[in-house]
Amino acid sequence: MRRSLYWLFGLSIACALVSIAWVLLRKPMGVPRGFWYRYGALGPSLAPLLIIWPYWLWRTRSIRRALLVSEGRLCTHCAYDVSAMQPSGTCPECGKPYDIEKDKVLWEAVGARYGEE
Repeated sequence: MRRSLYWLFGLSIACALVSIAWVLLRKPMGVPRGFWYRYGALGPSLAPLLIIWPYWLWRTRSIRRALLVSEGRLCTHCAYDVSAMQPSGTCPECGKPYDIEKDKVLWEAVGARYGEE
């Protein structure tokens, strides 16, 4: 999930750079005056808001729901619910080690929210 956040922010920054480049380079590129000359930067600048962020939210909805149900007790490698298991051990789904207390810190680092207050 953290890797996808890096991609998300990277794509958002790339879209912003394309928009800035359009504004700065439209005259040297010889873009004829008209609709595209004025509004050509809107497409790349609105892409994160209208396409990239909603797609990421849609793709991660199952992980976010599972985090709410398990109160943050998911394996950080495969998102398997380890709430009924020992506080630390090996995940039966992926075989990688988990530690519920340390994993909560990792889930919070990627901005995950769950029912604990």
